Amino acid sequence: MSPTQRNLSILAAGALLAATLAGGFFWGRSRVGSPAVQVGATEPGELTASVKVVPMQKGTLSSGVTAFGSIVPEPGASRTLSVAYESRVRSIIVREGEIVAAGTPLLILSGSPDAELALDQARIDAKAAEVLLEQTRNRHDLKLADNGQLAQAQQAFDSAQAKVSSLETRNMGAHHTLKAETPGVVVKISVQSGAVVAPGGSLLDLADISKLEARLGVEPQKAEGLRPGSTLTLEAVDGSIRTIQARLRTVSPALNPATRLRDVYASLPPGHPFVLGQYVQGTLSTRDIGGPGGNGGVIVPYSAVLPAEGHYLLYTVRKDRAIRHQVQVLRQDGDRVQVAGAGLDPTEPVVVQGNYELQDGMAVRIEKAP
Repeated sequence: MSPTQRNLSILAAGALLAATLAGGFFWGRSRVGSPAVQVGATEPGELTASVKVVPMQKGTLSSGVTAFGSIVPEPGASRTLSVAYESRVRSIIVREGEIVAAGTPLLILSGSPDAELALDQARIDAKAAEVLLEQTRNRHDLKLADNGQLAQAQQAFDSAQAKVSSLETRNMGAHHTLKAETPGVVVKISVQSGAVVAPGGSLLDLADISKLEARLGVEPQKAEGLRPGSTLTLEAVDGSIRTIQARLRTVSPALNPATRLRDVYASLPPGHPFVLGQYVQGTLSTRDIGGPGGNGGVIVPYSAVLPAEGHYLLYTVRKDRAIRHQVQVLRQDGDRVQVAGAGLDPTEPVVVQGNYELQDGMAVRIEKAP
């Protein structure tokens, strides 16, 4: 090979190498600059979470919602009796739990020492106003008082008389028997004989036993699916009363501060055997529980559902990536929860361990069960 041919071969080989390196450089730049990351592809140095998963189950939970509570008066069926003046309890005639008819004497009251003093003072003021009025009339007849002074004296006398009449009408100056205005049962007696009660203070609670309902406490998650009008099965906790069918009247939107449960109220059918204050158990069948999409949703372990601000989350795994779903809890049965949400695929496994550290789209590595 001549020197000229050798030089041409070296130049051709160098040009081929340079073209190869330039093509590889631009191909790599195009890969790095691509904004799309394929699901399942793990970038170099990307954080990968280790999780445990279980399969989701299609269907609905078969158990119903069971709640406990007691029989209480309906709204407006309970009254608190009181008097508008400070009084002393002279005698208590009835007992708690006693059934009374309209007009039945309940308590005997009298005015307290301060109330009797106020009545005596009102009578003295009325007498003084009467004397002043008579004097003003005499002076008016003698042209020593004008019409304005006479009118003022008349007004003072009328005001004093009205005050005395009001106090006497309320029986402040004598023993007064407090009677039941409607039939009912004595629920609570708030005073004792000899006690002095402030104006408007509670003396006795009376309830109409013909207007009763059941108040039950339900766990907040289970109450989400309850709807007014559903059929409710009620029975006495002690088993003394046969099972009856009632109807759910309303579901409280707030938690009871004493029990941290949501109160639900059920209307009782006519002729029911329950009595006021009796402890009862209620069961609502699953088919009566509503929710998005009727009986839709999937069943997952309780550990898969994460509480968030005002809603719940769970993560599924799709091609080695965590997929976040916002879900609604329809009902719970022990450690199983039925949830519904957009985009849930029952074929995808749900994360039950390691889900607190996940973010949407995060790479995951599934641990194998031992």
